[in-house]
Amino acid sequence: MDKAILLKSKKNLIIIGGKAGADIAHNLAKDSYYKIYFYECFSNKVSRSLVINLYDFEKLIKLDNYEYFIATGDNYLRHENFLKIQKITNKKPVNLIHSRALIEYSVRDKLGFGNLILANAYININSSIGNLNIINTGAIVEHDCQIFDFVQLSPNVTLGGNVSILDFSFIGIGATVLPNIKITKDVLVGAHSVVLKDIDQSGKYVGVPLRKINENKQI
Repeated sequence: MDKAILLKSKKNLIIIGGKAGADIAHNLAKDSYYKIYFYECFSNKVSRSLVINLYDFEKLIKLDNYEYFIATGDNYLRHENFLKIQKITNKKPVNLIHSRALIEYSVRDKLGFGNLILANAYININSSIGNLNIINTGAIVEHDCQIFDFVQLSPNVTLGGNVSILDFSFIGIGATVLPNIKITKDVLVGAHSVVLKDIDQSGKYVGVPLRKINENKQI
Protein backbone atom coordinates (compact mmCIF):
# COMPACT_ATOMS: atom_id res chain seq x y z
CA MET A 1 0.00 0.00 0.00
CA ASP A 2 1.27 3.49 -0.78
CA LYS A 3 2.28 5.59 2.18
CA ALA A 4 0.28 8.54 0.89
CA ILE A 5 -3.15 9.14 -0.54
CA LEU A 6 -3.02 12.01 -3.04
CA LEU A 7 -5.65 13.92 -4.93
CA LYS A 8 -3.50 13.30 -8.00
CA SER A 9 -0.66 10.83 -8.49
CA LYS A 10 1.95 9.52 -10.89
CA LYS A 11 3.16 12.98 -11.83
CA ASN A 12 6.14 15.03 -10.73
CA LEU A 13 6.09 16.90 -7.44
CA ILE A 14 7.93 19.98 -6.17
CA ILE A 15 8.23 20.22 -2.38
CA ILE A 16 8.63 23.81 -1.27
CA GLY A 17 10.30 24.93 1.95
CA GLY A 18 10.64 23.03 5.16
CA LYS A 19 13.34 21.10 6.97
CA ALA A 20 11.77 18.16 8.79
CA GLY A 21 8.59 19.05 6.89
CA ALA A 22 10.34 18.50 3.58
CA ASP A 23 11.56 15.09 4.74
CA ILE A 24 8.07 14.13 5.93
CA ALA A 25 6.47 15.28 2.68
CA HIS A 26 9.03 13.35 0.64
CA ASN A 27 8.46 10.21 2.70
CA LEU A 28 4.72 10.41 2.04
CA ALA A 29 4.96 11.24 -1.64
CA LYS A 30 7.93 9.20 -2.86
CA ASP A 31 5.91 6.15 -3.92
CA SER A 32 3.31 8.17 -5.78
CA TYR A 33 5.31 10.50 -8.02
CA TYR A 34 7.64 9.83 -10.89
CA LYS A 35 10.16 12.40 -9.68
CA ILE A 36 10.31 14.76 -6.71
CA TYR A 37 12.20 18.05 -6.64
CA PHE A 38 12.80 20.53 -3.83
CA TYR A 39 12.74 24.31 -3.81
CA GLU A 40 13.91 26.53 -0.91
CA CYS A 41 14.44 23.39 1.14
CA PHE A 42 16.42 23.44 4.39
CA SER A 43 16.78 19.69 4.87
CA ASN A 44 20.34 18.36 4.88
CA LYS A 45 19.05 14.92 3.88
CA VAL A 46 17.99 16.01 0.40
CA SER A 47 20.32 15.38 -2.52
CA ARG A 48 21.56 18.72 -3.84
CA SER A 49 20.96 17.43 -7.36
CA LEU A 50 17.21 17.50 -6.65
CA VAL A 51 17.14 21.08 -5.37
CA ILE A 52 16.03 23.48 -8.10
CA ASN A 53 16.60 27.21 -8.41
CA LEU A 54 14.02 29.95 -8.90
CA TYR A 55 14.33 29.92 -12.70
CA ASP A 56 13.67 26.18 -12.92
CA PHE A 57 10.88 26.37 -10.36
CA GLU A 58 9.00 29.07 -12.26
CA LYS A 59 9.37 27.07 -15.47
CA LEU A 60 8.38 23.65 -14.08
CA ILE A 61 5.48 24.75 -11.90
CA LYS A 62 3.57 25.89 -15.00
CA LEU A 63 3.76 22.47 -16.66
CA ASP A 64 0.69 20.22 -16.51
CA ASN A 65 2.60 17.23 -15.14
CA TYR A 66 4.03 19.11 -12.15
CA GLU A 67 2.27 19.51 -8.83
CA TYR A 68 3.52 21.08 -5.63
CA PHE A 69 3.27 20.88 -1.87
CA ILE A 70 4.33 23.55 0.65
CA ALA A 71 6.20 21.83 3.49
CA THR A 72 6.89 24.92 5.60
CA GLY A 73 5.84 24.28 9.19
CA ASP A 74 5.26 27.89 10.21
CA ASN A 75 1.65 28.88 9.48
CA TYR A 76 2.52 32.42 8.39
CA LEU A 77 5.41 31.40 6.15
CA ARG A 78 3.22 28.74 4.57
CA HIS A 79 0.71 31.46 3.74
CA GLU A 80 3.45 33.73 2.38
CA ASN A 81 4.82 30.95 0.16
CA PHE A 82 1.34 30.19 -1.14
CA LEU A 83 0.74 33.83 -2.11
CA LYS A 84 4.07 33.96 -3.95
CA ILE A 85 3.25 30.83 -5.93
CA GLN A 86 -0.19 32.13 -6.81
CA LYS A 87 1.51 35.00 -8.64
CA ILE A 88 3.19 32.43 -10.89
CA THR A 89 0.43 29.86 -11.32
CA ASN A 90 -3.19 29.36 -10.27
CA LYS A 91 -2.49 25.75 -9.34
CA LYS A 92 -3.46 24.69 -5.85
CA PRO A 93 -1.07 22.54 -3.77
CA VAL A 94 -1.95 18.87 -3.35
CA ASN A 95 -2.91 17.19 -0.10
CA LEU A 96 -0.50 14.69 1.43
CA ILE A 97 -2.30 12.20 3.64
CA HIS A 98 -0.69 9.27 5.42
CA SER A 99 -2.32 5.91 4.71
CA ARG A 100 -2.81 5.38 8.46
CA ALA A 101 -4.79 8.59 8.85
CA LEU A 102 -8.53 7.95 9.14
CA ILE A 103 -10.81 10.49 7.46
CA GLU A 104 -14.51 9.74 7.46
CA TYR A 105 -16.17 9.83 4.03
CA SER A 106 -18.41 12.77 4.91
CA VAL A 107 -15.26 14.84 5.46
CA ARG A 108 -13.56 14.08 2.17
CA ASP A 109 -15.91 16.32 0.20
CA LYS A 110 -15.08 19.17 2.60
CA LEU A 111 -11.33 18.73 2.44
CA GLY A 112 -9.47 21.71 1.00
CA PHE A 113 -6.04 21.73 -0.62
CA GLY A 114 -2.43 21.71 0.51
CA ASN A 115 -3.11 19.88 3.78
CA LEU A 116 -0.66 17.57 5.54
CA ILE A 117 -2.42 14.85 7.55
CA LEU A 118 -0.13 12.42 9.32
CA ALA A 119 -0.30 8.89 10.71
CA ASN A 120 -3.03 7.98 13.21
CA ALA A 121 -4.80 11.30 12.84
CA TYR A 122 -8.58 10.85 12.96
CA ILE A 123 -11.17 13.22 11.50
CA ASN A 124 -14.73 12.33 12.41
CA ILE A 125 -17.99 12.80 10.49
CA ASN A 126 -19.31 16.16 9.31
CA SER A 127 -16.07 18.01 10.02
CA SER A 128 -14.54 20.35 7.46
CA ILE A 129 -10.86 21.00 6.84
CA GLY A 130 -9.81 24.14 4.97
CA ASN A 131 -6.56 24.79 3.14
CA LEU A 132 -2.84 24.39 3.93
CA ASN A 133 -3.35 23.00 7.41
CA ILE A 134 -1.11 20.57 9.30
CA ILE A 135 -2.87 17.84 11.28
CA ASN A 136 -0.08 16.05 13.05
CA THR A 137 0.49 12.50 14.24
CA GLY A 138 -2.29 11.16 16.45
CA ALA A 139 -4.42 14.32 16.40
CA ILE A 140 -8.14 13.72 16.91
CA VAL A 141 -10.73 15.97 15.28
CA GLU A 142 -14.15 14.91 16.50
CA HIS A 143 -17.50 15.29 14.71
CA ASP A 144 -18.74 18.60 13.28
CA CYS A 145 -15.46 20.46 13.77
CA GLN A 146 -14.38 23.25 11.46
CA ILE A 147 -10.70 23.90 10.78
CA PHE A 148 -10.17 27.03 8.71
CA ASP A 149 -6.89 27.83 6.84
CA PHE A 150 -3.19 27.77 7.81
CA VAL A 151 -3.88 26.04 11.13
CA GLN A 152 -1.60 23.54 12.84
CA LEU A 153 -2.70 20.80 15.22
CA SER A 154 0.34 19.33 16.96
CA PRO A 155 0.75 15.62 17.79
CA ASN A 156 -1.93 14.12 20.05
CA VAL A 157 -4.16 17.20 20.09
CA THR A 158 -7.80 16.35 20.85
CA LEU A 159 -10.69 18.48 19.61
CA GLY A 160 -14.11 17.65 21.02
CA GLY A 161 -17.16 17.79 18.81
CA ASN A 162 -18.26 21.04 17.15
CA VAL A 163 -14.99 22.92 17.70
CA SER A 164 -14.04 25.77 15.33
CA ILE A 165 -10.44 26.93 14.87
CA LEU A 166 -9.86 30.02 12.76
CA ASP A 167 -6.94 30.95 10.49
CA PHE A 168 -3.30 30.85 11.62
CA SER A 169 -3.96 29.30 15.01
CA PHE A 170 -1.58 26.73 16.49
CA ILE A 171 -2.57 24.08 19.04
CA GLY A 172 0.38 22.65 20.98
CA ILE A 173 1.28 19.03 21.66
CA GLY A 174 -1.29 17.11 23.67
CA ALA A 175 -3.66 20.05 24.15
CA THR A 176 -7.38 19.37 24.58
CA VAL A 177 -10.22 21.57 23.34
CA LEU A 178 -13.61 20.76 24.85
CA PRO A 179 -16.72 20.46 22.66
CA ASN A 180 -18.52 23.51 21.26
CA ILE A 181 -15.50 25.79 21.61
CA LYS A 182 -14.54 28.49 19.09
CA ILE A 183 -10.91 29.62 18.83
CA THR A 184 -10.37 32.85 16.92
CA LYS A 185 -7.52 33.51 14.47
CA ASP A 186 -3.87 33.99 15.45
CA VAL A 187 -4.07 32.00 18.68
CA LEU A 188 -1.30 29.84 20.11
CA VAL A 189 -2.38 27.24 22.67
CA GLY A 190 0.52 25.77 24.63
CA ALA A 191 1.33 22.09 24.99
CA HIS A 192 -0.99 20.02 27.24
CA SER A 193 -3.29 22.98 27.85
CA VAL A 194 -7.04 22.49 28.24
CA VAL A 195 -9.40 24.92 26.52
CA LEU A 196 -12.63 25.13 28.52
CA LYS A 197 -14.26 28.16 26.89
CA ASP A 198 -14.15 30.22 23.70
CA ILE A 199 -10.98 32.16 22.87
CA ASP A 200 -12.10 35.38 21.21
CA GLN A 201 -8.83 37.34 21.40
CA SER A 202 -5.65 36.55 19.48
CA GLY A 203 -2.58 35.74 21.55
CA LYS A 204 -0.78 33.03 23.52
CA TYR A 205 -2.59 30.83 26.02
CA VAL A 206 -1.25 28.12 28.34
CA GLY A 207 -2.17 25.94 31.26
CA VAL A 208 -4.97 24.13 33.07
CA PRO A 209 -7.13 26.14 33.40
CA LEU A 210 -6.12 28.16 30.36
CA ARG A 211 -4.76 31.67 30.82
CA LYS A 212 -3.46 34.30 28.41
CA ILE A 213 0.20 35.25 28.78
CA ASN A 214 2.14 38.36 27.87
CA GLU A 215 3.58 38.39 24.36
CA ASN A 216 7.15 38.76 25.66
CA LYS A 217 6.97 35.60 27.78
CA GLN A 218 8.07 32.21 26.56
CA ILE A 219 5.81 29.15 26.63
